Amino acid sequence: MVQINRTVKYIRVNLDYFGMKFNKKLRVGVSILCLLLIFTTYISLIDLDQKTSIIDENLLSISPADDLYETLDGYANNNERYNATYIGFMNGTKLSFYMGDGLQWDKDFYMIDIPVGYGHLKVNVSFLHSLGDINVRIWDGYTIVDNAFSSTDDEIIDYFAPSSGYYYIEVLGSNTGNNYDLIYSTHRADDQYEENDYAFSAYDISTFRNSWIFGVQHDDDWYNFTVIPGDERLKIDLLFYHYEGDIDITLFDNTITGVAWSSSVDDNEYINYVLPVITIPTTYYILIHYGNQGNNYDLLFDMVSLDDQYEENDNWGAAVDISRNESIYHYGIQADDDWYKTFVDWNETGLYVEVYHDDFLGHMEFEIYYYDGINPYNNWIAWTDYTWIDMNVPWGGWYYIHIYGNDTGNQYRLYWEDDVPYEDNYEPNNFKGEAYDLNYYERWGLPLGPGIQFDDDWYVVTLGEHIYIDITFSNLLGNIDMEIWYEDTPGLFILLAGSYSTDDYEFIDMDLPKYGDYYILVAGSNFGNEYELWWERGGGFDDYFEDNDFFWNATYIHPNYYPGLRIVDYDEDWFSLYLNSSDSIEVYIYFDHWEGNLELELYDPNNSFRIASRSGNNDEQIFYTADISGEWLIRVYHANSNSRVRYDLDIWVNSGGDDHYENNDHLNEAYGLWDDERTWISDIAGLAVQGNDDWYMIYVTPHFEQVVVELEFNYSQGEIYLDLFNNDEVIVGVGSNTTTDRNLLSLNVTVGDWGKYFIKITGVNAKNEYNLWWDDIRTDFSEDDYEENDNFINATDLTHREDKELRNYLGFGVQYDQDWFEIFVGPDQTLPFILIVEMFYDSAEGLLGFEVYDDSLKKITGNFTLEDNDFVAYRLRSNGTFYIKVFGDNTGNVYNLLWKTKDDIPIEEIPGYDILILLGSIFGVASIVIIKWKRSKFNRK
Repeated sequence: MVQINRTVKYIRVNLDYFGMKFNKKLRVGVSILCLLLIFTTYISLIDLDQKTSIIDENLLSISPADDLYETLDGYANNNERYNATYIGFMNGTKLSFYMGDGLQWDKDFYMIDIPVGYGHLKVNVSFLHSLGDINVRIWDGYTIVDNAFSSTDDEIIDYFAPSSGYYYIEVLGSNTGNNYDLIYSTHRADDQYEENDYAFSAYDISTFRNSWIFGVQHDDDWYNFTVIPGDERLKIDLLFYHYEGDIDITLFDNTITGVAWSSSVDDNEYINYVLPVITIPTTYYILIHYGNQGNNYDLLFDMVSLDDQYEENDNWGAAVDISRNESIYHYGIQADDDWYKTFVDWNETGLYVEVYHDDFLGHMEFEIYYYDGINPYNNWIAWTDYTWIDMNVPWGGWYYIHIYGNDTGNQYRLYWEDDVPYEDNYEPNNFKGEAYDLNYYERWGLPLGPGIQFDDDWYVVTLGEHIYIDITFSNLLGNIDMEIWYEDTPGLFILLAGSYSTDDYEFIDMDLPKYGDYYILVAGSNFGNEYELWWERGGGFDDYFEDNDFFWNATYIHPNYYPGLRIVDYDEDWFSLYLNSSDSIEVYIYFDHWEGNLELELYDPNNSFRIASRSGNNDEQIFYTADISGEWLIRVYHANSNSRVRYDLDIWVNSGGDDHYENNDHLNEAYGLWDDERTWISDIAGLAVQGNDDWYMIYVTPHFEQVVVELEFNYSQGEIYLDLFNNDEVIVGVGSNTTTDRNLLSLNVTVGDWGKYFIKITGVNAKNEYNLWWDDIRTDFSEDDYEENDNFINATDLTHREDKELRNYLGFGVQYDQDWFEIFVGPDQTLPFILIVEMFYDSAEGLLGFEVYDDSLKKITGNFTLEDNDFVAYRLRSNGTFYIKVFGDNTGNVYNLLWKTKDDIPIEEIPGYDILILLGSIFGVASIVIIKWKRSKFNRK
C-alpha cells in the first residue's frame, strides 16, 4: 500500500501491509521498487535526512524530514516568531556548526540578541538558488525592518538597529526543502557624524537649529555651531536611555572653556544657557561624553528670546497691572526681575498667587508686598521659592508681586485670584468647650494645615509634669499671642502662663501643677494670620537628636530625610556618617530664613573643615566627593545665635535616597508584590521611602479574599497613609491606626473577588522610611465541586475539557486531599504526541504538585516544586486513558488545571545501510534523490 500526503510533504510506503518480511538481501531491491513507485506518481524526493527515532525493523518508511531547529524544544517548531529558535549565542558562527544546515520547507524563525552599542547587524543566508529560492527578513518584534529578495545564491542584509534587544531572522522561500546555511554578526554602530572625537574635528550643526540629531555615544562626540548677533538664550536637550549607559553634556565657548554642563542619572540632560551679548558670529561647542556604552541619543539645540510681552517691568515702579486679569494665565520669561501689581478687595482678602515653572530650567522665587502709598518694600508680606502662595492678607488694597531668580530665561505661568478669606480646619474652636484635641499630635504640629487667627482658637492636651508649646507666624501680618489654662476646680479655670511679644514666635516652657487637661489659647489681632503650633511633653526646644552640640558627641545617622530638627540661639547640631573614598554626598537643610539664619558645614574624619554653604536663602546645600574613608561630620549652626529655628535635614550618598521599588509613582508602574505575601519588604530589597506616591500590585487568590495590609513607620518623621484599590481604580479599603500605636497602620478588608489589587502609599512626602506586609486570608472553606474524586476510581472526567481551564468548568479545584482527574486521548490523535499539563496556584497558601498515570496506574511523569505553578510537556507513543493526580499540603489551596495534546511528527530511523542514487526525471526534470540509511542501534556492535 502506498500512502501519499502532499499537505505534510511526506510519502510513507508501508510494506508490512502486505505481510511481507524481507531479509537483508532484498533490501536494495525493495528500495528500487519503492523509487519506481514514486516516479509513476510524478513525485520527486529530495534529501531524506538522518533519522533519530527507533521503529520496527520490518517497517520501511521514506520521509523527507525537517531540520533539527524545527523540534529543538521537544514539541514546538520554529514556523512563527513566538516559537523562534534562539541562536543568540552564535554571533559570528555559522548555523551549520551548531546542528547542521537548515531546510527551507516552510518559514523558519531565529531569535538573536543585539547588544547595546552594537546595532550594526549583518546577516548572510547561503544556498543553491537552482534548488529553490530562499529569502530573508529581519523583524524587531512585530515589524519587518529589513529584507533581502534576490535570485542569487546568497541573501545579504546590512542593517543598523535603532535600539538593542531581541530581533528575529525569518528565512522563507519556495518551500522546496533546499539546504541553507546562516550566519549573523553584530558590530559597533557609529553614527554619520564620525569622526568627531575632538574639538578640532567637531561636526558643524549650525543648520540644525531646532532639529533633532541622532547619534551613538561610543566615544567623545563633538559638535559646533555658530551663534549670531541677536541670539540671547541657548537651549540644548539630550535624550537617551540611562539604563543603556550614562551620557553627560558640556557646552564650551569659542576658547574651548566649559561654560555649562548637565550630569544626572535621568534619561535626559538639559542645558539652559544665557549667552553674553553677541556682536559678531561666534562658535560654540557641544561635547557628548562619559559612558561610552554605545547607546543611541537624540540631540536638539535652539535659540530662544529673553524678553516677554510685559517688559520692561524690571522694578516696582514699572510693575504691570494685572488687576483686570484675575483667574487667567500670564506667560512671562525670567531673564531679569519682573514686577506685577493687583488690587485686592477689602472683603476678599484671601489671596492666591501661583508662579508655575520648571525649576530645573532655572531657579525662580517670588514675594508679595503690600503697597502703603509710599513704597511696597515697607510692607513685605510673603515669600516662597516654590510655585505658589495661598494666604489671608491683612488688608484690602494694592499688592505687588516680585518674581526673580537665576535669570536663565526660564518661562513661567503667573496666575492670581482673591476670594473671601478662609478659616482653618480646626473651627469651630472659639471656646474652651470646643477646644480641638491635639493629644495625638505631640511633636508633630497641627495635623490639618496651619491655624488661622481670625478669632480665639482653643486647643486641649492631656498630660502632667511639664509642657513645651510654641507658635510661629509673621508678626507683620498681624500680632498673635498665646496662653495656657487649666481647670483648677470644676468650672474654675486658671491662667497658668502667657507669651506676649512682637516677635514672630511665642513659646511657653513650664512645669505643670497636676495631671489633667490643659487648654491652649491662640489670640491676636484677628487679621487672618496663619500660624504653626508645636507641643511636647518634657522641657526645652531641643530635638530628638540631642545632645549633639559638639563634634565629639555628633549623632551617627544614615542617608535619609530628617524633619523637625531645631536650633536654639547659640546651639549647634553635629552629625556623623561613614563615607568611602570616592563617595558623593549631598547635604541639604530646609528652614524659614525669617526664623533665623542657619549655616551648613562639612568636616572630614580628621575634623578638618572641607566646605560650607552660607547664604541668605531658605536652604543651604553641599555637594562633595569624599577623598578618604571614615566618619565625616556635618555641622548646622545659627549664624546670629539669637532665635529659635526649625529645619529639616536631607542627606544623599551616591544619589541614594529613594528606594529599590521606584519608579512606582502611578498605578500602571506598580511594583509587583504578588509573589511576596507574608513577607516584609525590608526582606525583599530594604525599606521603602515615602517621598512621593508609591503603588504596589498584589494578587488575591480565589477563596482567599480577606486582605490584610500592615505598614510600619515613624510618624514623627512624616505622616504616611495607606489605601487599597481594585483593578478598576476604585478604593476598597483605608489603612488606620487600630491601636494607640501611631507608628503602625493596618488594613483588614474583605474585597469580595479575586484578582489584581493595588496598595497606594501616600503622605507628606518627607522621605520617611516604611515597611510593608500583606496577606490574603481564606474566606471560603468549602470543598470543590469535583469531589469525591479522591482516587482513580472516582476520578473526574475531563476528556471533553481539552485545552480548557478547570475554573471555567465547575470552578477552581481545592486541595484538601488527593484529587484525581481522568482524560482520554482517542485513536484519531497522531502518534507520537505531546501531552501538556499545566497547574496554576499560589504556593504561599500551600505547596501543590501533580502526577500523570497511564491506564495501568503506572506513573509516567509529574512535577512538584516549591514555587508557584507547575508544568510538564511529555512525549507519549500510545493513546488511551490517562489519570492526573493532584496532591499537596492538604491546606485547602486553590488551583486551576489545564491539559492538552500537541502533534509531534517524529523523524523516523530506517534500519539498513547507506545508498546514494542519482536519477534523472523521466520527464526531463532533473531530480536528486538521496536516501541515507543507518543501521539500527539495536544491531550496532
